[in-house]
Amino acid sequence: MEDLISVIVPVYNGEKYIEKCVEAICNSSYQNLEILLINDGSKDHSEEICQNLAQKDHRIKVFSKENGGIASARQFGLSKATGKYICFSDQDDTVYPHAYELLKKNLEFFNSDICIGSADGIRGKKIQKFLSSTENKMIENEDVKKYVFHLCNSFVNGAYEIDETPYLITIWNCMYKKEIIDQYGITFKRFIASDDDYLFNLDYISHVNRVSFEKESVYGWVIHLASFSHNPKFISNCYTKYHDCLCYITDVLKRINNSEINIDFHQWENACKVKAILETVINEGRAIGEEDGRKNNKERIDYLEKVYLEANADFSQDFLKKIYRDPAYLTYRSLKTSKGVKKAYYLKKYFYNLIVDKILYLMKIVYYHF
Repeated sequence: MEDLISVIVPVYNGEKYIEKCVEAICNSSYQNLEILLINDGSKDHSEEICQNLAQKDHRIKVFSKENGGIASARQFGLSKATGKYICFSDQDDTVYPHAYELLKKNLEFFNSDICIGSADGIRGKKIQKFLSSTENKMIENEDVKKYVFHLCNSFVNGAYEIDETPYLITIWNCMYKKEIIDQYGITFKRFIASDDDYLFNLDYISHVNRVSFEKESVYGWVIHLASFSHNPKFISNCYTKYHDCLCYITDVLKRINNSEINIDFHQWENACKVKAILETVINEGRAIGEEDGRKNNKERIDYLEKVYLEANADFSQDFLKKIYRDPAYLTYRSLKTSKGVKKAYYLKKYFYNLIVDKILYLMKIVYYHF
């Protein structure tokens, strides 16, 4: 009998999308599936739709829990999964018909511990490959450790060193071995807002020896204008959360560090401080009308200056000039002194919020719909 694949789908207020998503999974060319729908405290008709789908297909199992966020829903799904292999899907995306067949075949051909498939970004009527490998291939041993380093480095925007951008892997284009997840106690962690899949992959890959890549697209990421990535929200205690996340990533690096990678941890940790400060400035400038305990500009600027001075980060090193995240570059230019915090804050709050963000939003509307 064919090996069982568990497919975990977190569901939250997904009544508009979930049926189409599940139907795509059910129509997979690989049929021995266990489809786990995790209703994470939805307030719409998602649970009812999921139960109706389960009545039509015995492979579907529905679980309901109190709302705890996508990381907790994915973790709950892992606790219920019984398959040899684990895959994930988001409720508003689509799994391609041969996805699981291709991933499993690739994983078994290379005898790898994880297979990372290519994926498409779907924007309206436009489909573009964005996570891709040019060939079916496998890396192992020391090359896997280097790959882990590049994944870590990508999170701080290449501030540590300049290198090619690695595959920025998500979980829904991957196939995992459940025995490895269980053996190392790999779990979903969420420090910030949308980092749980990245951290899960980072933790998983840091424990394995062989990683394979599938050149064919296996998944369609349906990009919505209303998604978090296009409309980031204010994050409370932003600096602390980024700091904790980066400390976790640093611990992973220390686990895989060796003479070939030879990480300068003083430089690395300084880059992490800068990353956390930049994100905090951007976050505070975004927080118009948010109830976060700092009601006005002066309170926000005082808070940012305090964070800046306590971090004691070096903003003068040349490698930091390579940070180009919106609006991080101008923000960095302003942050060379603690008084520059004020300039950086107003750049984000007024220049980007009132002008650049509106222009970008109009450009997105044109790009999506024409």
